[in-house]
Amino acid sequence: MNKIETGIYTHFKGKQSLVIAVAKHSDREEELVVYKGLSDGNFYCRPVSSFLEKVDVDGKKVNRFTLVKKIDFSNFDIEI
Repeated sequence: MNKIETGIYTHFKGKQSLVIAVAKHSDREEELVVYKGLSDGNFYCRPVSSFLEKVDVDGKKVNRFTLVKKIDFSNFDIEI
């Protein structure tokens, strides 16, 4: 499996999303990419396999999502 980096991705249709994390489904343990659509502000989850797959655009295979800018959240801390 390829590693999903946190950061800004462009969808093959042109909109951008902020990938926040890779989570595990609580029952199936399937890995899901958690991201926020930057154009609509909604949060989404998509299986890693779907996030990484190539799609057909005008007869050409392209990435569904392409990393534009890596953002490292590992040092991001919130005190409660």
